[in-house]
Amino acid sequence: MDIPVSERIVGALITQMIRSQVVSTNDVMAAADALEDDGDDDAARVMRAMILRAHAPSQSEWEADRRRNRFHVHDGGKSDD
Repeated sequence: MDIPVSERIVGALITQMIRSQVVSTNDVMAAADALEDDGDDDAARVMRAMILRAHAPSQSEWEADRRRNRFHVHDGGKSDD
């Protein structure tokens, strides 16, 4: 991987903190704005991307939802007659 271990750990931690609502999206945006103000546009972009990653379903969740949506219930029970 091109990304150092420490960056992957911090990214995973921040993503999980956003998901569990320990850190608000507004706080992450404020941190990204501060990074941008300091001239670190790359870090600000990564910080904002963490918000998207935190709100996106995992691959397994996405696949499960996709499979669930393929099932259709048909009313084929006995009639009341």
